[in-house]
Amino acid sequence: LSDTDVSDAFVSRTGDFYLIKPDGVYQWDRGADLRPHYWVSPELVAPAPINFGAAHIYHKGASEDVTISVDGRLAITRPVFRWPMWADGTRWRVTLKGTATVSLFSMATSMKELGA
Repeated sequence: LSDTDVSDAFVSRTGDFYLIKPDGVYQWDRGADLRPHYWVSPELVAPAPINFGAAHIYHKGASEDVTISVDGRLAITRPVFRWPMWADGTRWRVTLKGTATVSLFSMATSMKELGA
């Protein structure tokens, strides 16, 4: 979560997300402004260098920034994109940041394999 003072969180039976903070209970994304999120994947480690080559993010409702690092270098960020030829390596990490509703993020070794 992007909130630092959250003591607990839960999802209601209807699927609404609530945050418990010292000063009260807050419902996620209810109000005039969408709340930003920040998510970092675990590090994906391959036994040999891989060039994933392509990625696709399915999101709706707002903007989403995708940052992909490979062996400590940053790759391109777009909804459907091909990476540069140097983007091969053994350690990959994905970061999502924004206010969109993200339903799927996919990486593949080619645009054909990605199916985009």
